[in-house]
Amino acid sequence: MFLPAFADDGSPLVLQVDSQCGALRLWHRGQISAELPMADVVSFVESHGPPATRGKAPSAQLCALFGSRREPFVMRVDSAAHCTASVAILRSACAGEPEATELVFLAGALRMEGGLLWSRAWLVLMSGRLYVHDADTSRVPRHVYWLDDLRLTQPALESFILELRAGRDVDESESDELLHRFAASGMAEKQRWVSAFEAAAVDGQRLLGRTPTAPEPLRTSRTSVESVASDSDSAAVAAAAHQAAAAASAAAQAL
Repeated sequence: MFLPAFADDGSPLVLQVDSQCGALRLWHRGQISAELPMADVVSFVESHGPPATRGKAPSAQLCALFGSRREPFVMRVDSAAHCTASVAILRSACAGEPEATELVFLAGALRMEGGLLWSRAWLVLMSGRLYVHDADTSRVPRHVYWLDDLRLTQPALESFILELRAGRDVDESESDELLHRFAASGMAEKQRWVSAFEAAAVDGQRLLGRTPTAPEPLRTSRTSVESVASDSDSAAVAAAAHQAAAAASAAAQAL
């Protein structure tokens, strides 16, 4: 199981809960930055500060206390709700309780934009969380996100692009943070991921951003068609009458 966390400078971390090995591992950019024995953990303490503004480190903190002389280990979490959820999972794991089976809604490859290049990424959509792996063979995700703080948007209805943005409560007229831009191989695959995101989130309708509408085809009402037809008929009748009058005048002059 993996949980999202943050360093003091706000850089993202991945917290691995390895119940089989009895260890908590903190990953930073694909490398282990800390490994903590679960058997030595006495308790977890959480503290909640005011919501962090954009560009600032998250204010909620999760602290692990140990029975040995090891110093308390502190990491940051992006919100008070996520901090509480993480503490509940960690307490259960450290107490030796059976790990809950996580439901996988969808797993598969999508192309992911990275600077000027697009690369292949492996996404695993869990109940309430998203894991973004570099490949399907990587055992630790590069990114982990809580779904309840994300929005999935479609820049254009006819394209295969999906955008993952931070901030569920951000007004769509404002400039929210773009986390990732994914590209599906076709419309069917794109719709499959949209449906899976909606099913995996607690409030799927709020996760899906406003879907762009396709341009409506030009419609001509029956009334306008009949009006045009009527005008055309009137013009034809007038032209015929004019021709008849001209013919009659010519015949009169000939006599």
